[in-house]
Amino acid sequence: MRRGGVHLLLPRLFFVLFLATACVSTEGIPKCVVITRADNGKSIAVSAWQTFQVRLKEPGGTGYMWHIVDLDKAHLKRVSSAYRPIGRGNTAGAPILRIWDIKALKKSKTYLSLLLFRPSGTGKPADSFRVAINIE
Repeated sequence: MRRGGVHLLLPRLFFVLFLATACVSTEGIPKCVVITRADNGKSIAVSAWQTFQVRLKEPGGTGYMWHIVDLDKAHLKRVSSAYRPIGRGNTAGAPILRIWDIKALKKSKTYLSLLLFRPSGTGKPADSFRVAINIE
């Protein structure tokens, strides 16, 4: 490995470990629910106190980012947010995968909505995403 290459490898390794553990229940039984673009408009079932992930692709280099809107804080809690480049390397302008860990707090039916905006948040959104979350 060339000198200095370790500093590039370690962040990637920690990110992979983060993804591997983000959806494991406290009992150690994998209970990972991953919500993707393919789930738009669908109803997703999760357990109370379960953490699930939302993974959405953002166009790189355009300034557009997904934003959670009107989060139902009585039933859902955003635990963390991360992103990673899609594809090889860290090419400027490459698309990225935005990842949120969200915890379902108590039994209910609620909605999770996201809009794809420029950072200013003004104007019409370029895209929208919404899923019903059935917390059992």
